Amino acid sequence: MDKIQELITKYDWVLQCWNDRYGRGIWAVVAPHVNYVYEMRQIIDGGDIESLTLGDYFCNEGSWLPVANGCNLTEILTKLEEKIANYMDNSSWQNSVDNAFLRIIEVNDGNYGLQIAIENKDKYLLKPKLD
Repeated sequence: MDKIQELITKYDWVLQCWNDRYGRGIWAVVAPHVNYVYEMRQIIDGGDIESLTLGDYFCNEGSWLPVANGCNLTEILTKLEEKIANYMDNSSWQNSVDNAFLRIIEVNDGNYGLQIAIENKDKYLLKPKLD
């Protein structure tokens, strides 16, 4: 878990893990701001529309984000480590993660706002082209 630790110690990112209230396992999110992990958890644990949309996004279009879901802590931290291994020192990736989490928070309206943004291919929610 060296890369996760480095994001936390070198770049002051925040890690949060929790059990999904809908029975989808355990989630882990590492993000540049503590508010982002709290907001992602609140959306995932929120209403059906929001939760299903964000969970689906993280598994598909948003699979590039430092978010993992699985059956146990070892599995999700391993997945998270693999996701960030090649990008964590890349400032373009870091900025894109920041922009994506912020955009998720902005468009999430407790209804279909996030789903509409994803369907409209909001530029901040798409996988970035990295150097």
